[in-house]
Amino acid sequence: MKIFLITLFNSFAIVISCHAQSANVKPVEIKEKRLVPLLASVDTLIIRKTGDLLINIYKVSNKSGSAHNEGTDEITHQILVAIANGDEVLEQHLYKLGNFYDPKFLNINTQSNGSILIIIDYGVFNQRKTVKYLVNLKGVVLSDN
Repeated sequence: MKIFLITLFNSFAIVISCHAQSANVKPVEIKEKRLVPLLASVDTLIIRKTGDLLINIYKVSNKSGSAHNEGTDEITHQILVAIANGDEVLEQHLYKLGNFYDPKFLNINTQSNGSILIIIDYGVFNQRKTVKYLVNLKGVVLSDN
């Protein structure tokens, strides 16, 4: 459901940006019951553009206690990656990278082939792990780079 709502939000943002010149600047409350809590739980938004590729990376907080650490209400985060091209015929994809405990983005950079490498560090303080993802319009894959 969260993936559907993020896709809906991205589509809504693109439509708004297309009509920005003639847009009504008066604020309008959005009452979509599923969209509001999802957007309210976005902890971080990172946007990268390379050529015709636009990538939005969302760090979304899960429910209180989602880390399942006994006696705490610590949370985990989902990382969602929305990918779109800049063509007239818009192609969009949305991927969930997983539930991470205390994720940190170590690096997000453009590769020579136009794809984007995302490096995420996660886990408890003395047992942290690192994972790398390669992102392009065709998808998101684990990387050994």
